[in-house]
Amino acid sequence: MDTDKRLLNIVGVVGNVRDALDTEAGPMVYAYSLQRPQWWQVSSLSIVVRGRNLPQALIPATRAAVEALRPDVPLRFRTLDQVFSSSLDGRRFILTLFGVFASVALVIAAIGVYGVMAYAVTQRTHEIGIRYFGPAPFKRTVTRLI
Repeated sequence: MDTDKRLLNIVGVVGNVRDALDTEAGPMVYAYSLQRPQWWQVSSLSIVVRGRNLPQALIPATRAAVEALRPDVPLRFRTLDQVFSSSLDGRRFILTLFGVFASVALVIAAIGVYGVMAYAVTQRTHEIGIRYFGPAPFKRTVTRLI
């Protein structure tokens, strides 16, 4: 955890916590922040607030409470929906890229089929003309091309 050998006061026990949707749940430590003041200096610190109001309504009160304790801590607030959506960003990008490549492949395949059909019709233009003006019906002539 850290190199500090002083014991932490246990304030509660929780189960394993999942950091993102694509990771396995692992052990998590929730500690009183003033027991390890150096933990406030890490790049990421999460404070979870639960309320009955809209999440945006809780931001000013939460900001004031945290700034009263530590005014030098940079604050960034996100709702649970934003956290959930950002955890899917990597998958969303890959699937969008996959969709773009699939669309390009579909267009290339359609162009290829068109090219083969155009070549076949060009090779049989003389035969088509004879059949068109001859005894064979036009529908049967077109069906043979396809």
